[in-house]
Amino acid sequence: MLNYCYEGQTAIFLNAFASAVVATTIVNPLEVIITRYALVDTTKKKLVFKYMVERLWQREGFAGFYKGYVT
Repeated sequence: MLNYCYEGQTAIFLNAFASAVVATTIVNPLEVIITRYALVDTTKKKLVFKYMVERLWQREGFAGFYKGYVT
């Protein structure tokens, strides 16, 4: 019985870890764009989400969307 509980706790931990990794992988690119949007002085420029995404892609490529992913 004790062995069963330990295996159940391990499965719960691994499922929670995997779901956190998946959620972070999906949400991180949007968080990068939102953060960069917040840092730009919008009184001087009109920003459009589409152009911010294109500019990030052109300047930094795929890796630019995942800056800060590990930290």
